Amino acid sequence: MQHCRIIQFCSATLIVKRYNNSAMTDNDTLPKNVDDLTELVITQRDQLVHQSLFIDQLLEQIKLAQHHRFGVKSEHISPDQLRLLLEEDQKQSSDVVDIDDEQSEPQETVIPAKRTKRGRRRLPDYLPRVEIEHTLNEEACCCVHCQATLQPISQKITEQLDIVPAQVRVLRHSRQTYQCPQCDQALVTAPLPPQPIPKSNATPGTLTYLIIAKYLEGMPLYRLERQLSRYGMPVPRATLASWMIQCGQLVQPM
Repeated sequence: MQHCRIIQFCSATLIVKRYNNSAMTDNDTLPKNVDDLTELVITQRDQLVHQSLFIDQLLEQIKLAQHHRFGVKSEHISPDQLRLLLEEDQKQSSDVVDIDDEQSEPQETVIPAKRTKRGRRRLPDYLPRVEIEHTLNEEACCCVHCQATLQPISQKITEQLDIVPAQVRVLRHSRQTYQCPQCDQALVTAPLPPQPIPKSNATPGTLTYLIIAKYLEGMPLYRLERQLSRYGMPVPRATLASWMIQCGQLVQPM
């Protein structure tokens, strides 16, 4: 409703201005001097130029208001933009054709690249191999023609990629305590190896696994909590967060 009122007000304003201009020219008060007539014509011409610019601005505002109210809300290419893009592409293509016509040179023969054969890639050599030997039983080793025993002459090797899932285990540190047999006073216990987080049951391998999963793979802690629960070791999310904070403090000097 507000846009319609603006349009009606602008239309009424233009009608009043045109009526006043026509009434002014219809009167008998037109100047008789040539210079005055020339000045009047120049003034009216300037007014018409300003009015035409004002009308163009109003039309653009009306078009924009209609687009915001009735246009498509999703992101689509405007027909005006598409027309400009097509004109630009045609211009560039014509420029390229002109340049090619002016600077025509003999084309070099391009040798097509050899296509590599498609197929299954060979598994990397650095992966460890587990040898699994398959043999025939005694009944299958018997020849069906002469009943002789079959002898191996060659073997066929088939390689498969095998991924072992993560395994959760407990490391038990058994530390021996020593005592002096003479005075029975000196007691010495073998120390633990240096730990990333003292008085914690998380090994360096566990912390490394959690850090890679969280910061490299982008896995949040609640998913890590569920994953460890599926592995049979439920670790509270608060404990995981505490481990991550302490690991972050460890790498601060770096």
